[in-house]
Amino acid sequence: MDISNREKKIILIGASGLAKEIIDTINEINKIENKITLLGIIDDNKNLEGKTFYNQKIIGTSERINEFFYDDIAFFISFCSIKNFLKRGDYVLNLINKYNNIRFANIIHPTSWVSPSVSIGQGNFIARNVVISSDAMIGNNNVFHFNSIIGRNVNIGDNNFFSASINVTSGVTIRKNTFISAKSTITSNLNENVLLAAGTTVRSNIEKNSIVYSEQEKIISFGNLSKFTQAVQTFI
Repeated sequence: MDISNREKKIILIGASGLAKEIIDTINEINKIENKITLLGIIDDNKNLEGKTFYNQKIIGTSERINEFFYDDIAFFISFCSIKNFLKRGDYVLNLINKYNNIRFANIIHPTSWVSPSVSIGQGNFIARNVVISSDAMIGNNNVFHFNSIIGRNVNIGDNNFFSASINVTSGVTIRKNTFISAKSTITSNLNENVLLAAGTTVRSNIEKNSIVYSEQEKIISFGNLSKFTQAVQTFI
């Protein structure tokens, strides 16, 4: 499957640290082949409108998204942190429900390798030195940070955040809305709404609405999404 950086014109949504990494990656892509035009950044902080962020213009808030619906323009959700990764998923769904013809760009760093047999959706960022092995299935709006390895036949859903140096072994399923902190190893399945602390090794299946701490794989499961969301906000 051809999953190269096909989009010619891209607008970022969110002025953040992740946006800086996306901009750097687009610049690296354009050094090889000048194929992507970054039209600017949309951010809901009205005080930023008209200003520049990382040499890119803030062109308005999300209220203006419909002004940029052209056949050759795609968007990328360029905000995600340990505090707002759940909101990111809701934000995407709200955009899709409001604008059913919205398109999201895949942005793939030239140093990464994705097997031709991989199935991939929209809105994924694959950073420097990432490997995604054969027959993996990748959903929508995922972020894969530096030096991560996704094994064969891995099935990844939507809105998952992989920090740097993550290893996902072959055959694992990761559903949606997970935040996987740096240097973690995943050998068993993750249900939806899961947060892994840095350096965690997952050896058993993790149920939804859970936080896993690296020390002795301590698992705290919350009865519902509301309690899980509150716990995430106080996570250190």
